[in-house]
Amino acid sequence: MNAWEQVAWVGQLADLKEQHYRTILLASALAELLIEKGLVTPEEIAARASLLEQADLAACREPADGFLKRNPQS
Repeated sequence: MNAWEQVAWVGQLADLKEQHYRTILLASALAELLIEKGLVTPEEIAARASLLEQADLAACREPADGFLKRNPQS
């Protein structure tokens, strides 16, 4: 990898970090609003996050063609 490719790679990484930050900020804001309005509890959000994490971990253990499958309970 030459110097310009490294610079481009670092730039892409910085863009991903910014996008990740904004995504987490939005998710946090939405969760707080839902809790404040009494639509969900913190425990319900934690339970759903755990369920999604388990589904993602299970998908990683499946063959590549099963990677995009999601938990039907979602």
